[in-house]
Amino acid sequence: MSVISFLPPQSPPPPIWSFAGQIYTQVGVATHLLSRQEQDQIWINDWLFALWLAHKGNTVAVDFRCQISAWQHWRDQVIVPWRRYRKRLKASSMAGDEKARRQYQRAKQAELSLEWHDQQYLWRHRSSLSAGPEPTTRDREQCLSLSLQRLSGASTDTLSDSVSLLLSALEACTDSASWSD
Repeated sequence: MSVISFLPPQSPPPPIWSFAGQIYTQVGVATHLLSRQEQDQIWINDWLFALWLAHKGNTVAVDFRCQISAWQHWRDQVIVPWRRYRKRLKASSMAGDEKARRQYQRAKQAELSLEWHDQQYLWRHRSSLSAGPEPTTRDREQCLSLSLQRLSGASTDTLSDSVSLLLSALEACTDSASWSD
């Protein structure tokens, strides 16, 4: 089943939705990002947004976290509880409970819809959430590394595996024509 099939029917997907879906399905990306989400409490959509900006030669704004503080409150109040609920259902569904499996699938679809709204927010506010034109041209690796530092507060050394994996996924994607703004 395609990620796109979960989109609310009244709204066309932003280009970042297609981009994120293609990157996320590259080998190792989902596992890596989900692990970072669990261990370091990163927001996967923020990291995929940072990769999209790096693809465009840009970075997230220095004050990205401040700019999205109200939105972050929505994420914490809406997405996080759904995520917890889905994880509880996943454990039950893996134990062979058919009713839990169906509930898990519905919860997964609902959470994906919430993630779509999260990406819509980032897309609508992309001009204020990005650093804007840089005075010097940076390569994708520099842009992504700087953005992930701003998003996570982690050092370059601890982010190098993430940067390498995400850039490899970006290179493996062939449908970049649909990623315009």
